Amino acid sequence: KDEILSINGIIVGNDVEKWLQYFGNDKMELLIKNEYGLTHTVEMSVSDKYTQPLYVAEYAGGKKDLLK
Repeated sequence: KDEILSINGIIVGNDVEKWLQYFGNDKMELLIKNEYGLTHTVEMSVSDKYTQPLYVAEYAGGKKDLLK
């Protein structure tokens, strides 16, 4: 399972929803850690919602979010 570590360089901890709302329609760069401990980035924006496949990630709070 993947974990969202940061959004636009800000460590999110249990506040992923808060930061997603804060950045709103802006482009976002998510730092994701996979189950093997490897990290990668995913760039997204709200407009990507309908043009890219959904990405499911679990963050430190244990909830799963659907990301674009």
